Amino acid sequence: MSTRGVAFDAVMPADYIRANYSAFFNRAHKQMLPELENVPVSTGNGGAVAYLLRSRGGTAFVTETVATKLRQEGIAQLVADAPKISHPIYSAVHVRHHHSHTHLRLLKALKQMTA
Repeated sequence: MSTRGVAFDAVMPADYIRANYSAFFNRAHKQMLPELENVPVSTGNGGAVAYLLRSRGGTAFVTETVATKLRQEGIAQLVADAPKISHPIYSAVHVRHHHSHTHLRLLKALKQMTA
């Protein structure tokens, strides 16, 4: 997402907010975008990335949910030619609870959200 309305190859490191969502995401980012590794602003919190986009502007990778919200608010636009970086989500459930109805509903909801 970008508040600058730029194509991805025009993203300036000074305007880039480096998201650190997970080790998997960081590895993919480093391999795909080495030119955007050392930037002035970096955070591992998705809410902080959205806050920074709202308050100072710039360009950053965000989740699809956050991207939709920022678009609806008129804050930022998709950068159409930006690469997609995805990362797996892992879930652990204690063996005593793996058959509980609540946990089964939560796992089903998580699968639907990430499908």
